[in-house]
Amino acid sequence: MARRLSFLVVLAALFAGGCGQSEKDKLIAQADPICKQVNERRAAANAALGNVTNLSGKGTLAAVARSAPALAANQHEAVAKLTALKAPSSVSKDWGTMLSGLQQLANYTAQLGLVAGAKKPQIGEKLIATSRQLQKKLIALAKQDGFQHCGRLN
Repeated sequence: MARRLSFLVVLAALFAGGCGQSEKDKLIAQADPICKQVNERRAAANAALGNVTNLSGKGTLAAVARSAPALAANQHEAVAKLTALKAPSSVSKDWGTMLSGLQQLANYTAQLGLVAGAKKPQIGEKLIATSRQLQKKLIALAKQDGFQHCGRLN
C-alpha cells in the first residue's frame, strides 16, 4: 500500500509539473515556435531578394526598403511575445540578454529599411555587419541554453 501511494504521489507530481518537463524546457517549447515563424518569414524575404552580395546592386535598395519595415514589425511583435514568457531563474540572465539582442536586431532591420529608402548602401552594409556580429553572440548563447530557433531573427 505504501509503495502504491508513493507511486501515485510521484505520478501526480509529474503531471502537475508538466509531465517532467523543466521550466527551461517549457520556455524553449513556447519560445522556439515564435522564433521559428519569424525566421521563416525572414528567410522568405531573403529568398525574394535573391543572392545579394551588397546593397549597391540594381534594385536591391528599393527591395530592401520595401521589405524591411514589415520584417521589422514582425520581429518587434515576436520580441513582445517572447518578453511575455516567464524565464526560470536558471536562464533568466541569458534570456534577458537574448531578448535585448533580439530587440536590437529588430531595430537594425527597421533602420536598414530607412537607410535603404534613403539610398545609403554603405550605412546599410554597416548595419548588416553589426547585425551579423550580434547574431553570432546570440546564436551561441541560445545554443548553449538549448534553443533551436531563438537567438536570431533571420
